Amino acid sequence: ALFVGGRCLQLPLYAWLVLQDGDIARVKRVRYAFLRGARRSFAVERRTLEARQQEMITLVDKVLDFARRGELPPVPGGGENCRHCDYRIVCGPGIVRIAQRVADDPICQRHRALAEEHP
Repeated sequence: ALFVGGRCLQLPLYAWLVLQDGDIARVKRVRYAFLRGARRSFAVERRTLEARQQEMITLVDKVLDFARRGELPPVPGGGENCRHCDYRIVCGPGIVRIAQRVADDPICQRHRALAEEHP
């Protein structure tokens, strides 16, 4: 899954921007490297990025719309997502319980729908 429901946009977006410059030959693989060990990488495939270009633009627009409206619900994923999140101090240790309580909120439902639309 290239975009992982909108949670992994940064690297495909960077790779796509390199494509726009016409010099993809220098970039073959991109990788997330976290301060504490975990890594995620994927190969850059020009045809995949080109084929899904409009989807990526649409997804970025939707994420920006959520941010503009202040609709940024927590998605702790049982706490797993918090391990590398810069905002875990802000959310605090009870965020998993809070996220479970608000899971049926329309904002949270829209976020889940976005993730399902863009695997």
